[in-house]
Amino acid sequence: MNIGKALPATIEGRAAVMVVAVLVLTIELSNAFLPVSDPVLPWASAFIGAAAIGILSNWNLASMGFRFAARPSWSRWLTVSAAMAAIVLALSGLAVLAAIRGHDLFALCNRRFPPLTWSRFIDVAVTAPLVEEVTYRLVLVSAAVAIFGEWPAIAIGGCVFAGSHWIYGVQGPDNFIAGFLLSWAYLNSRTLLVPILVHVGGNLGALALQHYIAALTC
Repeated sequence: MNIGKALPATIEGRAAVMVVAVLVLTIELSNAFLPVSDPVLPWASAFIGAAAIGILSNWNLASMGFRFAARPSWSRWLTVSAAMAAIVLALSGLAVLAAIRGHDLFALCNRRFPPLTWSRFIDVAVTAPLVEEVTYRLVLVSAAVAIFGEWPAIAIGGCVFAGSHWIYGVQGPDNFIAGFLLSWAYLNSRTLLVPILVHVGGNLGALALQHYIAALTC
């Protein structure tokens, strides 16, 4: 079953879906404006959103992307994931070159990163992919595709994902494009596992490259 297919098609139902998406995003993004970020808040907003989408879709798990099988196959998505990684890496390289030449669109120059600890590793490799894929794909994109269709949903998912990272002050060329790719992957693979695993791989790659970016002075 297509993502979001089981969500209500009535005007009232679509209004409820939209309210859920807006409410969940508001709760999640409010963390950026707290004096000290609350580690529980993102999990809470993701849980509330997943539960609400489940209720509205009558717990049709396939419609939510809760299935192991990927369409058309996992081997196909391994190839696609490699292509997406190449696109992100190329864009990141262009952003670094632009920063060196004085066009630092993503504030890469002299950026400082927190020290790498086990806590930060878990946050980057586990917490962020799980919470963000539930929030931005399961809640936002499935709601948007039910209301507006596939390509508008991809555009909405990508723009909101990029904007949220700007709000949190972790903007980068990878986050600028990742939301579009992950939203497309979610809708076309019909499983939440594909964007989660791609997100984990992307975050680990970004983590490995951070000491190079930290050394960038321009």
